[in-house]
Order: sequence, then C-alpha cells, then structure tokens
Amino acid sequence: MGCCGIPKLDFILGERKYVTAVIKSCIDQTFTITEAKYELQSATGEHIADGNCDVVNRNGTKEISALIEPPAMGTYILYFTYTIPPEIYKRRVTIYVD
Repeated sequence: MGCCGIPKLDFILGERKYVTAVIKSCIDQTFTITEAKYELQSATGEHIADGNCDVVNRNGTKEISALIEPPAMGTYILYFTYTIPPEIYKRRVTIYVD
C-alpha cells in the first residue's frame, strides 16, 4: 500500500462531508476489516469528534468512511484506525477549513 504523502482535503465552513479511505491488498489477498473508527482532531491535538466508520466492500477493495463536520475555520487531522486481524493500521488525512 503506497501513498504520496498525507492526503489533504479542503472544506468550506459549514460543510458536512464523507471522507473515504480505500483499502486494498497489494498482493490481491482476501482480507476482512473487523473494526474501523475515526477521530477528528484540531491541528493542536484537541479532540473534536470520533465514531465508527462505515465499511463497504467494492470489488475486492474495502472503503472506510467517516461523516465529518469541522466546527470552525482552521486545520484538522482526521485519523482512521482499522483492524485487519491481527494487525491494526492507521491513516491520517489533513483537512483545511476556510
């Protein structure tokens, strides 16, 4: 699984949108996500929101989604934490709100 840096998204204040991470096996191995959660933090690490993610199976890949609504202008970090037993993975997305 590769990525070019941390993904970044732009929001306009007042928007409520789904943010989705696509999870795929690099070796086309079948896998199951047993748990997926999210946490939204301010750029200073203040807890804003958290909850369970929606998990969808799409043609051999999995998508985990969180519906978020940042409360004010600024920069936020959205953390996805998901379990593919016995391992636990994390992804982060930077959210800019203006």
